[in-house]
Amino acid sequence: MLPSPTGGGLGSVSCTSETACVAVGAIAARWNGGRWSELPDPPATGGISCTSRTACIGVGEHYCSCSGHTPRAARWNGREWSRQRVPYTTGVNTVLSAVSCTSASACTAVGYTGLGSLGSDTVFVERFDGRRWSIQSAPTPAWAEHAFRSGVSCVSQTVCTAVGMIDGGPLDQLTRPLAERWNGRQWVVEHTPRPGGTTTTQLNSVSCTSSNACTAVGQADDGTLVERWNGNRWQIQQSPNLGAYTNTLLGVSCASAKVCTAVGATDLDIGSDVSPAQPLAERWDGRQWSLHHVTAPAPAFESSLDAISCAAKNVCVAVGGSNAGPIVEGYS
Repeated sequence: MLPSPTGGGLGSVSCTSETACVAVGAIAARWNGGRWSELPDPPATGGISCTSRTACIGVGEHYCSCSGHTPRAARWNGREWSRQRVPYTTGVNTVLSAVSCTSASACTAVGYTGLGSLGSDTVFVERFDGRRWSIQSAPTPAWAEHAFRSGVSCVSQTVCTAVGMIDGGPLDQLTRPLAERWNGRQWVVEHTPRPGGTTTTQLNSVSCTSSNACTAVGQADDGTLVERWNGNRWQIQQSPNLGAYTNTLLGVSCASAKVCTAVGATDLDIGSDVSPAQPLAERWDGRQWSLHHVTAPAPAFESSLDAISCAAKNVCVAVGGSNAGPIVEGYS
């Protein structure tokens, strides 16, 4: 376990080396290899992507009773955050959940836009070219009443993969995983299998090391879900669960096609109505997924790991939160 900054929970992290990470959430903080320091004026807290120590993009949302949810983006130059103008359609809620940058002038952010409980939601994508953000057209299956993108990973300006979930509304009663791929010209919906017999299935995060190697993680009913893209199709991989109640994977980072680490949370069934949430970590070695021991800091009762970034095969930083404050775990 690494030293943690003080303040609220952390929901996203991006590391460019063992000694250079930026994390955002209720606060923003920077890791220099020895300690965390809180950054002033944190951006909206949906996601963070860094391409160097002095080049990060953070995205998220801002809520105002006057205008609802509106997207936010900010740029970190190593000294300060600068807010960026993000286009959106007024009158509807728009949220950016995640961002992936392949350079300081090439970023893709994903989320959703719509009326929420008052109507349908559709996937939402914006692209940053180094000067401005612009909305990209992205498909939502015609039958879907709600569609959300919660994770994105780009390996180049012309190859990005985004994941999330879709459902058909009250008449459908099923939630399905969603994956879409940017080919440099358009976004295309890809078939993602749903484990047989499950009713609530979603993908929360994705990490790609090439156009032919992506790993996405999430939840299928009460268990973990991992799906792998091999360049032709998505396939479900067997993944372990801890305890006997609810397990979910919230973040994943792959250092190579054969080395991935995923994090999340599990509610342990302890035979009572009160089941504390505990952090969960799993690792892919090219053959199988296995559980990795992770300990919640005392006196935390409710805790989870929400995101992870691996700068190398054995250099990973995971962040999250608990009732006692932020959590930071290191793997080396």
